[in-house]
Amino acid sequence: MNIQSTCQLATSYSTIPDAGATCSIEILTDIPVDSNPFIYFNWREGSAGHAFVQVKKSNGLQSVQQTIGFYPDHPWKTMVFETPLSQKIVDNQHHEYNASLRMDISPAELQTVLNQAIVSSRKAYSIKQYNCTDFALDLFNSVRADNPLNIPKYNIPSNTVP
Repeated sequence: MNIQSTCQLATSYSTIPDAGATCSIEILTDIPVDSNPFIYFNWREGSAGHAFVQVKKSNGLQSVQQTIGFYPDHPWKTMVFETPLSQKIVDNQHHEYNASLRMDISPAELQTVLNQAIVSSRKAYSIKQYNCTDFALDLFNSVRADNPLNIPKYNIPSNTVP
């Protein structure tokens, strides 16, 4: 899914009438090592875990649900280069997760989330500066400015190639 697809994502929700609709956003996380939540990186699989969001809108028998995550175009580069990388939005419908937090939102707030998805999908990916967790938090917090969900940044050691 690219930036154009992110715009199409917003359009798919507009096919369902707002009057009487129920909407939600859910932030989901997949920890690197399922058996130990204190391990920040799975060296065997080369995974730092993942955060992503699921956005739903239903009205009667009509329903749209999309689960999206933010990734670097070339994941291996995150381990080598510290500079921001090109990004992509990926369908995470079948991605494993270990924890989630769901929030009901109004159709107007859903539009806010979708607008934020378009803006945030244009940001460059950086494992240190703007990664999947930052993307998911941007979307989730776009409708809870008075009580944002904050996750402390983990200090990632410098890589070998500037």
